[in-house]
Amino acid sequence: MAQAITTLGPVVNTQSDKLLYGQPDWSIVNTGTNASIACVLAAVTNVQHYCVELDVSFAAAPTASGVMTIKDGTTIIWQASFGVGSGQFFHIDFMRPLRATNGAALTATVDAAGTSVAGTVTMIGFSSLSITSFT
Repeated sequence: MAQAITTLGPVVNTQSDKLLYGQPDWSIVNTGTNASIACVLAAVTNVQHYCVELDVSFAAAPTASGVMTIKDGTTIIWQASFGVGSGQFFHIDFMRPLRATNGAALTATVDAAGTSVAGTVTMIGFSSLSITSFT
């Protein structure tokens, strides 16, 4: 399945409201079997992307250990491991949203969980214009 990006409604909230309440603008879902799975929100000039939630699920308990990673461009800003048989669902709420640098992509990647183990990754967040200077 190809990555799917869903807009969750009109962007009417201020950045401060989004940071305070974690109100999402988008979700990205991608799936894979015995493969690394990535959700990528492309870089946009003068826009900062924020991740408020990461959901990872597997059709069966992992038969291989791996890592869940969120990157700001190419820089790792969050990482956690999962082990063999560790569970089929991981839900992570970021009380303080993870922020990508102004104009950088935001990527969530999950390692393959083992032979024939299907997985789904969902990254949820919001994006905001970044004001860098006033003229």
